[in-house]
Amino acid sequence: MKIPKDLADFFERYIQEHKELGYKFISQFALHILQEKARELLEDEKKKEPPLEIKNKITLKEGEYSREDLKKLLENIED
Repeated sequence: MKIPKDLADFFERYIQEHKELGYKFISQFALHILQEKARELLEDEKKKEPPLEIKNKITLKEGEYSREDLKKLLENIED
């Protein structure tokens, strides 16, 4: 991946000044940043996703029914 020279120079200086971080190359530092951002995005997506029991509901005019509710209703229907 190409990044602007000014940005590459900035990170090069940062890596040189902070050897305690353990990065030797900009690509290592960039990979770490991208991995951290990916973790954040995945956590955000998990928070947005409704719980499983909400996803498995069916809405009818009479109200909302879970999968378990529908099973109970169907069990009570005579053949």
